[in-house]
Amino acid sequence: MRLILIVLCCLSLQLSAHEMKSAITKVLFNQRTGNVEIMHRFYVHDAEHAVKKLLDKSADLIAKQSTRDSFALYVSSHFN
Repeated sequence: MRLILIVLCCLSLQLSAHEMKSAITKVLFNQRTGNVEIMHRFYVHDAEHAVKKLLDKSADLIAKQSTRDSFALYVSSHFN
C-alpha cells in the first residue's frame, strides 16, 4: 500500500510539472469562393492560462463574452 502511494505521488508530480500548451491551425483553400480560410482551434484549458497572463488575471473565456472577444482580437492581430 505504501509503495502504491509513493508511485502515485511521483506520477502526479511529473504530470503537473509537464504542461504542454497546444493549439491547432488549419489552412484550407475554398474552391467555391477562391479564398484561403484559416481556422485556429485552442483548447480551453490552455487558452485560459494564456488569457490570464496576456489580458487579465480575472479573465474568463467561458463566462465572459468580453474575454472571448479580447482573445479573438489578440489572436487575429498576432497571426502572420
